[in-house]
Amino acid sequence: LSIEPDYAPAIAQLGRIAMWYEGDFRTAAREFERALAIAPDDSDILYNAARLMVAMGRFESAQELGKYLVQRDPLNSFSYYALALAYHYAGRPEEALSFAQTFRELAPGSAQGDEILGEMLLVNGAARESLAEMKQEQSEIFRLLGLSMAYHALGQESESNAALVDLKVKYAGVSPASVATVHAYRGEADAAFEWL
Repeated sequence: LSIEPDYAPAIAQLGRIAMWYEGDFRTAAREFERALAIAPDDSDILYNAARLMVAMGRFESAQELGKYLVQRDPLNSFSYYALALAYHYAGRPEEALSFAQTFRELAPGSAQGDEILGEMLLVNGAARESLAEMKQEQSEIFRLLGLSMAYHALGQESESNAALVDLKVKYAGVSPASVATVHAYRGEADAAFEWL
């Protein structure tokens, strides 16, 4: 940016850093807005702006950005991922499941592709199908997270606990939020807040 102050991808990177590493949504929004003023059709910037909207609880805005992305580039798998999250957190599980299925179809084997589909299946009451998806997840951290939840939904507590212990041993330092997610899903509020 010192060389080229108006380089939109670098400005957007500041937004990603603020969002994912500093938890500073206000700064992230400002940086994405600045980047989009320069490059309003940049898919990567729009995707990250949609993810920020989800994180901020602005689900309708996230849905609008996601739909715009799909309209512009219907083969961009991450547009469907953003839409799956936006609809999921807005309490619209059937639409979330549909977008998660499309994401996985467009990006088979991608990290979190099977886990996000498995999560949407869980929300839609399809625990057995969810477990099958979770077992296929390529990324170990997401596979363990998903297995912990799917086994719990099926009443297989020893398997759920084993996956959760493995998740804690291997990834607690990298992603304590993943551990908190499992505890929250299992209704263990005190443990979830401790991990958060």
